[in-house]
Amino acid sequence: MGVLFLFFDNFLSNSLGVPLLQFSHPLFGFKVKYPAGYAVVSSSVDATAFKMYALGNANVPVVVDITLTNSSLGKKDYYALVESIPNEEEMKSSNVWNGSASFGGKSYYVINYTQSSPLVAESLFLTYGFLNCNDYGVMVEGIVPVSLKSEQVVVNSVLESFECG
Repeated sequence: MGVLFLFFDNFLSNSLGVPLLQFSHPLFGFKVKYPAGYAVVSSSVDATAFKMYALGNANVPVVVDITLTNSSLGKKDYYALVESIPNEEEMKSSNVWNGSASFGGKSYYVINYTQSSPLVAESLFLTYGFLNCNDYGVMVEGIVPVSLKSEQVVVNSVLESFECG
């Protein structure tokens, strides 16, 4: 059973306390909203077509990547990622959840988990959201330091506002 998350632009702007900006990719045509104050990098060549990040008050930045694939993504792709979640001495993972969720009226397959490592200053909350557009597959990856978990609303805003090109 999936989880339903509903977020609206006014709610996001008010809860984040900053206006939302819109990014339109020049080649693939997708659009996404993000809060003012985040740095944005895009590429028409790399699979990671969009990256935004902000340091906030943590040692580890909040990062959201959008990676595009040449073909649609399916259950085998989702399950491969779930199977690859590390749980070793150097990288511990916990609270793994995966299933369907709706953001902004779009259905995503979502994977969430917390990861800790002695190599990183603090634990991280990771989110992966998968969506298929007509001409490409989309993977949104959000990395939020646990100390800034309230910034998860930024990852959710990207999932909610994403529009295929």
